[in-house]
Amino acid sequence: VVCKDESKFCKDMMKVKGLCCALTVIALASGELIRDSSLELLEVAWHQEASHIYIGSPSILRRPDGALLASADRFGSGFTGQRNVSVYLSQDEGSNWEFLSWVTNQYWSNLFQLEPNSNTIYLLGTSHDSASPIKISRSLDGGATWPETSILFNGTNGSTGYETGPTPAMIANGRVFRAMERFRPPYQWGVDYEAVLIHASVSSELLDPSSWTISQPLPFNSKWYPSSWQLTTPGFLEGNAVLGPSGEILNVLRFNDIPLPGNKAIILEYNMTENMLHFRSIVDLPGGHTKFVIHRDIKTNLYFTLSNPNTQTQYHDQRNVLALCVSQDLITWVMVKVLLEDDTGLQSADSIKYTGFHYVDWQFDKDDIIYLVRTAYRGANSYHNSNRLTFKKILNYESEIPNVLDTLEISPGGLVNLSVSQFQYSSYIDNTTYKVQVSARALLPGSNVFINGVEASNTSMTIPANTSNTCAHVTVVNPTNSSQTTHYTMCFQKLPTTAKVIVEGEGFTPNLFGNNKLAYRNRDYTWQDIPAQFAEGFMFTEIDGGGSGVSISAKATTAGEVYCAAGDTDLPTLVEDGWRNLNITMYYTDLGHTHMTFLSKNVDVGQQVTVPQAGWQGAILIY
Repeated sequence: VVCKDESKFCKDMMKVKGLCCALTVIALASGELIRDSSLELLEVAWHQEASHIYIGSPSILRRPDGALLASADRFGSGFTGQRNVSVYLSQDEGSNWEFLSWVTNQYWSNLFQLEPNSNTIYLLGTSHDSASPIKISRSLDGGATWPETSILFNGTNGSTGYETGPTPAMIANGRVFRAMERFRPPYQWGVDYEAVLIHASVSSELLDPSSWTISQPLPFNSKWYPSSWQLTTPGFLEGNAVLGPSGEILNVLRFNDIPLPGNKAIILEYNMTENMLHFRSIVDLPGGHTKFVIHRDIKTNLYFTLSNPNTQTQYHDQRNVLALCVSQDLITWVMVKVLLEDDTGLQSADSIKYTGFHYVDWQFDKDDIIYLVRTAYRGANSYHNSNRLTFKKILNYESEIPNVLDTLEISPGGLVNLSVSQFQYSSYIDNTTYKVQVSARALLPGSNVFINGVEASNTSMTIPANTSNTCAHVTVVNPTNSSQTTHYTMCFQKLPTTAKVIVEGEGFTPNLFGNNKLAYRNRDYTWQDIPAQFAEGFMFTEIDGGGSGVSISAKATTAGEVYCAAGDTDLPTLVEDGWRNLNITMYYTDLGHTHMTFLSKNVDVGQQVTVPQAGWQGAILIY
């Protein structure tokens, strides 16, 4: 055992019933800033690297009394003892930390409260560091003791159990949701995980297994991505339960997409009526190759994550950069600011090999963000094998995202984010005119706004479209210093020409497409949230829900784009057949507000396309 205050530390450990100093493998730090470092990281815990015992699974929250609570576990070939979570306490905003308690037979776990003013705190994860039962523990005294624990779920259909990371317990609609993964034979990491979502009513007894529901396991499907990607070990893991923009329950997962740059994530949607997860989309998310945590901010209505962007794409598992990223819709993510970057002076390859700021857990904390980092830094034997647990804050986090809150509002195309001063974006919008509106919250009082060199009244201007694309050049002049200006360039591609088609087949009725129109011939469900570009002037092939004997084909009489919308079951087949996933959705008004995803295909005159049918939702042609 190596302790920075060995005598006091070991005495404290000896007070913990059933444990001895030999099990105390994380040395408690004083909370001081790491020396010989410019990163201003406060050290919660450290362990000697030569022991081959490493620190993992950070989680953090603030107690009702204002104290900070942090947790972690240990891993590595040198750690052969009982699998436990260590809990630490700081009563001075992270400047000093003390060991508080052990939680035995608990692993890969996150701290959470049902109420922020309650001293009742939970840890939810597994019971071991391999495929294990899902386990929950509870403290009634702010994390000092953990006398109550329960196994919630063992293996399913004979499997050995579940794995996870310390991802969030999300509270929404009176329930607490947590994403995990079932590990199935033959137990290949990154490949043989099946996504599950567990949830329970916040008013129920959370230590009672009967309070919880677990979704049917969803295995990864290689048809979700183009075969041209040629992924070596495709899979997903360490999912986040997230409330979507329209109130849907989503699971956003880390995507193991080697050999691509590691900046993609997978979104699944949960249908509570079916108790099933369904594939929704693959999105670009900086750092989606490693574990991340997503929370939605009620003040800005933006989604935030702290992740490890893959900035050097020849190194897929790069973790030596930590960045703040935000999104309005979980689909388009913007990297706002680099928070941590290796300052050791190591050459690039060595920095990536030996430095990691990863597996970050974090919380909104009034105007700030508090975050806890699994840290491999200055002495670690690899980026993965973290020798430190560190803490830091983002002060006044809203001030860090001015460019994201700067928006150009395009009618009728919605909001478009700006992430840097020169930024290009392509969007399907109206072909005749664009209304450019600079958001008032992006401006200092009295700012002068010029659009295409003309001063804009009320910070907006309508500009005509040209032949191929239209660019809005926006200049914002600081009202107190006219020499300080900010420039934005926003370019828009014209909406592709929609092909005229002759529709053939059986089992459908041509009908007008639009919001509030009936979605199926044999149901009262209606379409909702149709994207603006499809809201008017289109027809669709109305089919029976759950019906059979449907065949739909279309022959192009003019060149252009043809469109369809499909449920999760049909989506992989359509993508494999060359349809392009537009990553936009609508839903119909069943109890689960089940979504349909839009796809497109470019066709020449005389070309024929088919719309395959598989699941209950089916697929429709939009023309």
